[in-house]
Amino acid sequence: NEKDDLVYERFVLCDSILGLPVPLISITASPNKKYPIKKWKVIVISSWIHPGESVASFVFNGFLKFILSSDARHLRKLFIFKLIPVQNPDGVVLGNYWSSIAGVDLNRMWISPDKTLHPTVYALK
Repeated sequence: NEKDDLVYERFVLCDSILGLPVPLISITASPNKKYPIKKWKVIVISSWIHPGESVASFVFNGFLKFILSSDARHLRKLFIFKLIPVQNPDGVVLGNYWSSIAGVDLNRMWISPDKTLHPTVYALK
């Protein structure tokens, strides 16, 4: 049985408008001669950009459990997973359904995000 050197790191991607930290989780395996890190690709998965779609947190949690499991060992050796569990924490805290505290749908801000008004989209992009 090959050793599974799981590498799990947690960072703060940015702060929201309200000053809430937006977590960024990095999951992969330790590089070795067979799987050198320079050949790995990055997979980014973000969740909960629309606060009212709470099912997103369940889907994200299921993916997180999978990618940390032994069933995903090979995937962790080929990819670096960058996970953002909640991209609109202000909207979640305020009970918004679709919008951010700035009153916009953050999914419509990807082309030209503003660092002040759409900090999570700006930081992720």
